[in-house]
Amino acid sequence: MADIKAESSSPTSDKAKYLHHFEGILVGDMFEESRLRSAFGYEPREEDVFVVGLPKTGTTWLHFVLQRIVNHASETPAQSAATCLPNVAFLEFAGGEKVEKLSRIPGLPLVIKTHLPFEKVHFSDKSRYIVRLRAELSGT
Repeated sequence: MADIKAESSSPTSDKAKYLHHFEGILVGDMFEESRLRSAFGYEPREEDVFVVGLPKTGTTWLHFVLQRIVNHASETPAQSAATCLPNVAFLEFAGGEKVEKLSRIPGLPLVIKTHLPFEKVHFSDKSRYIVRLRAELSGT
């Protein structure tokens, strides 16, 4: 597929000029191709929990809540954000290799966030997946 080209100065076309197709999916220019390739190759571990969803479906919020639950967080939300954010496992932004190297607490799952289509994420019967859905063109 060809890259999206802006034909006018509408807000939609202004945003579109920062998008391109990579292996059949539309991604923002901020995602490096090497990290996307690495994300496509990530092999899930038994304890991994994936939060999969399109942008603007609450993926980041759900990832944060799950991190707190999994880690039995008793700190305030601000403290939790300070400890959670450096270890956010955002698969296509960090790349699969970096996600593999994130510190893992033995016996606790790693919560991995991704906006990749579910069919692009390697599946494992031993991992858990939460898939957030919405109508793509709903605008909400």
